Amino acid sequence: MIPKFRFRSVGGMHEVVEIDFKNQKVWLSDGDQRDIASGVLMQSTGLLDKNGKEMFSGDIIKRDDQSQGKWRRFAVVKISPDIQFDCSPIKEIDGVINSADCIFHYGNFAYRDTEKYLEIMGNIYENPELINQ
Repeated sequence: MIPKFRFRSVGGMHEVVEIDFKNQKVWLSDGDQRDIASGVLMQSTGLLDKNGKEMFSGDIIKRDDQSQGKWRRFAVVKISPDIQFDCSPIKEIDGVINSADCIFHYGNFAYRDTEKYLEIMGNIYENPELINQ
């Protein structure tokens, strides 16, 4: 898999076409060049959610437990060093209490079928209100 990134800055979310880690520069799909320190790099996990949307580190996901269509688990996607789903920053969303308060590692159990059970709600940079509700 070729690593894929997106870049969050004051101007919004951008697709990254090239990164120069030595000089700390990033080139965006719109032709713009930025200092890495001026925003946040978000790495792709290579996984898709149930809507076919690509998951990146920093995304906030919800998991459908397949019982009456209720969402019962929320997590922040991390890559540290493996793909992780960290439930601890989110206590509840829209009155639904998070059913877990730990970190799940991709492939260990239920999170293997991401395209079947997980849906991206937003990310920690554009939707910080979803964290620690």
